[in-house]
Amino acid sequence: MAKKNEGFEIPSTYLIAIVAVLFVAAAVYIFTQNNVTYGGELTLGNKSISNYEGNFKLMNAQRVALVMDSRGLTQDNKVSVYQCGVGFAASLGIIGKNVTSVALQEDGCYGPLNHTSITKCDELIKQDDYVVLLKGGSANALYYEDHLLVVVPANNTNECGIKLNN
Repeated sequence: MAKKNEGFEIPSTYLIAIVAVLFVAAAVYIFTQNNVTYGGELTLGNKSISNYEGNFKLMNAQRVALVMDSRGLTQDNKVSVYQCGVGFAASLGIIGKNVTSVALQEDGCYGPLNHTSITKCDELIKQDDYVVLLKGGSANALYYEDHLLVVVPANNTNECGIKLNN
């Protein structure tokens, strides 16, 4: 008479649940690897592109979201970010872009929807063709597939905006 295997067996419903959990975890991992999260609720792509490609995308965008993120900054750095925002808004308007400006602060987002959550602003700016994100920190500018990140120092003396070469 053959012996019956009395080893540990996992019921098929548990196997299906484990596979489903692993699938969801993999999907979340893949999604977060393709995005940069700015302060939790604001999520933009993380695929960097060349300055040439970025300039092309920005120049071909009809609608541009201008996001001034002043969360966690010193007063001097906040002022620099907002002054830089004025320069970008003016220069984008001069070249015919339809600009939606929003300001992110500790208590939420200010813009066309008045005072709302940053999550709602994230939804709003993703309706535009391209995003210009201004943040405080050490001076830098990087183009991404869906946005231009401009990091503005507290002591900024440079003119901000889009400069066209003749």
